Amino acid sequence: MSTSTSSNTAPLWQATYDQYGLDNHLNVLEGKQNLIDLLQPKIEQHSEFPAFSMGAASLTFGQLNIASRRFAAFFTSARY
Repeated sequence: MSTSTSSNTAPLWQATYDQYGLDNHLNVLEGKQNLIDLLQPKIEQHSEFPAFSMGAASLTFGQLNIASRRFAAFFTSARY
């Protein structure tokens, strides 16, 4: 699905960005090496908030962080 009518026109959302003075180039990865560098500060900042919920069970961002590190360590030690 194309976001513009031709290769020479601006993306469809550009008019709205211009209307509100928004820059269409986000520099969220500036100074970041990977996705972990991008997400880790927010995970730590919101570690007590629920990341997932299903029924009565929930998992906080802190618990998810610990579980994902253990999961990564398993694969590192198993040499997959």
